Amino acid sequence: MLTASPRSNNDDLLKILLTLTIVVFIFGLTQLASQLLRASNGETSSAATNHAGNIIIDSGATPNQNELDAAAYLADKGHKVRLLPRDPSSTQPQPDAQLDDDDFPTEIKTVGDISSDNIPARLAGRIREGLGQAPSVFVDARKQAGLTEDQITEAMRRAIGMARDANRIVRRLHIVGPNGTDVLWDYPNVSVK
Repeated sequence: MLTASPRSNNDDLLKILLTLTIVVFIFGLTQLASQLLRASNGETSSAATNHAGNIIIDSGATPNQNELDAAAYLADKGHKVRLLPRDPSSTQPQPDAQLDDDDFPTEIKTVGDISSDNIPARLAGRIREGLGQAPSVFVDARKQAGLTEDQITEAMRRAIGMARDANRIVRRLHIVGPNGTDVLWDYPNVSVK
């Protein structure tokens, strides 16, 4: 009668784990390749469809669902949104998009989970993060419960002050909140080149 040694059981277990790891890896690569192929063919997820060609996904761009939702919102408002590729070898923050035919990029941020008593300060921090990547920031805060227009305005004021203190250029801030709140701060005479 044959009996299995503990070593052969461990070897079998390792083979099974290795096989599962390879299957999961291949599945992930297949999903990524499928997404990239759809993006290169001009196809997007459902959030970015039906916008009369106002959303363009550049070859190599891999937008997440939040970025696609924000792009869909902007396209619905009449903007032309170009989602930009990211250089994986870069260690520098990179912007997500370019709006209309502006000659400067826009960073897209999503906020919906701020639970602090000081919402304007936390929102200003997110805007400041975006300004570290681009001179224009769009914040989709439609899912942020309790966010008011006054809080958005206060957050913008704080973020502009912090950016100026850090010698950062602020070209445009655009924040949309719940219940149709839409606040735009545009400084058209700033050169960003």
